[in-house]
Amino acid sequence: MEINEICTLLLNCLHEEAGRVTEADLRQLSASDWQTFREQAARKRVGPLLYDRLRERKLDHAVPPEIMRRLHRRYKRNSLHILRLHAELNKLARTVPDDDVPILVLKGAYLATVVYDSIALREMNDLDILVRRRDLEKVVHALHALDFKPERPFSIEMELETELHLPRYVNADGTTVEVHWNLTHPGLPYSVG
Repeated sequence: MEINEICTLLLNCLHEEAGRVTEADLRQLSASDWQTFREQAARKRVGPLLYDRLRERKLDHAVPPEIMRRLHRRYKRNSLHILRLHAELNKLARTVPDDDVPILVLKGAYLATVVYDSIALREMNDLDILVRRRDLEKVVHALHALDFKPERPFSIEMELETELHLPRYVNADGTTVEVHWNLTHPGLPYSVG
């Protein structure tokens, strides 16, 4: 099967509308097609969602057991990772010394809670948050209190001139937080942040 056909089948498996894929469609795949199918799901970071859709739609028995085991492992690994990210986000919100510091959750962590039926279905690497410029120092102190370290030395003043976010902060577990104060680059005639 051609790669574009495999990708179309993958998209149909992921589609919100059930019935776009049948058992017969899945049984047409060869062993190498299944390997490509799984690799594409991993590359596009939709393995947990694919696993959930296949099970929910009772199509999992039409999938080779080894493929389902691999998807299940990815689903479980992602579930634990997402729970750890959300726990760190909650700790950060509680550690900021001022109750008047709004923290907006961006990108993957936001989508996981608003778009997906379960946060375990959305793969993501890190936490992206948006805070006001005037609150950057407070958030940095909170990150340090939680043993997060910046990936490189920096000064907030210098970053404000050229960047949209501080250098990534990482803790010993490998959890990464990116602190944004703007969504658009400095110098543009408009600002979102």
